[in-house]
Amino acid sequence: MIIEPYASHDRSAFDCGHPDLNTYAARHLGQYERNRLAKHWVAVEQPNGPITGFYAISQHALDTQSLPHRIRKRLPRHPVPCSLLGRLAVDRRHQGRHLGEILLFHAFSTVLRASREIGTFALIVDAVDDNAANFYTRYGLVPLEHNPLRLMILTQTLLQHMTA
Repeated sequence: MIIEPYASHDRSAFDCGHPDLNTYAARHLGQYERNRLAKHWVAVEQPNGPITGFYAISQHALDTQSLPHRIRKRLPRHPVPCSLLGRLAVDRRHQGRHLGEILLFHAFSTVLRASREIGTFALIVDAVDDNAANFYTRYGLVPLEHNPLRLMILTQTLLQHMTA
């Protein structure tokens, strides 16, 4: 499996089983990419082949009031810079093969590379449903207060885990 930047890959047959993510892949992914609203990384079996999975990542400002008190008390009162993993999906034909995990770890590496150049306090994830939220918690992400489908992992924590 190859993970590469999106570059007009074929998305027509992509079906992850979740209508919102399928619609995003089919109709919005290219537009978000062209308008630089998000950077997309795609999983393919061969270079420039049809996508078997993808994730979308962008910058985000997180209101510190949504953070747990133990973290919030060390931060300024204004929003802090984060990376946002807005979407991650795997085609049904490739589910159960750890591709979601591979894409997530690629996203972790992407965040760490970006954090060398720009301020990145944490990675925020918007899980599409409870099953997705459970997937992310297995990799150290924790739900934010008042929204169990929005999870986070501190960049410092990623750095410790990815270099261990």
